Formats: sequence, structure tokens, C-alpha cells
Amino acid sequence: MSDGNVARATGTITCDEGNRYRIRVRLTQGEAKGQGIATGNCTGDPESFRVIARASSGPRFEDGTAQATATAQVGDPDTRAVVDRFSTREEVEIDVPGGMMAAMLRAIDANESRRG
Repeated sequence: MSDGNVARATGTITCDEGNRYRIRVRLTQGEAKGQGIATGNCTGDPESFRVIARASSGPRFEDGTAQATATAQVGDPDTRAVVDRFSTREEVEIDVPGGMMAAMLRAIDANESRRG
């Protein structure tokens, strides 16, 4: 059984080695809306990312189709200069973890948010 409070969105990003990325994903599924952020180091190869989007208004998420708006920013960690940015809007399939998995993802997400 799913609690629908969080949805998981995954993808890949490729950016030049030595840079860092920050991706914000906003999900809309009917009246349910939520967002999450993923950050990481660029290696020059496709990097997998996972965003945990927390439902913030309206009803909860369900497994299935949703609209996703993703914005990514790639920067040089030494100079803090933005070297690339892009955005996209697509229809996606979302996975709503339930039970213990949802609780663990919320705990991981909260821990990552504190580490910044």
C-alpha cells in the first residue's frame, strides 16, 4: 500500500568532469504537486540521479503518468560559475514507494537536506 506522500523520479545527466550539477524536478499529477532536488558530481559520463518529490499541495501522488518539469544547472565548484543550464517539460511515469520504503526514502531525503 502506498502513502503517496513522496514520488521518485529518476534520470541521467551528462556534464563535464570536475563540475557539479543541481537538478530540480517539479511533478504535477492532477491536483497533486510536489518537487525535489538532486545534486552530484559530473564525471563526463552519464550519471544517474534520483529525485524524491514530496507532495506539497492537494491530494497525494499515485503510480502512473505525471507532468515533470526539470531544470538543471551545471557549475564549476571552484569559481561557482554556472557553465550550463537547461530545462525540459515531459510526461513521465512516476513510482510511488509505499510502506517501509517510503519511510526510508523520507529519512534519507531529510538527512541529505541537512548535509546540503
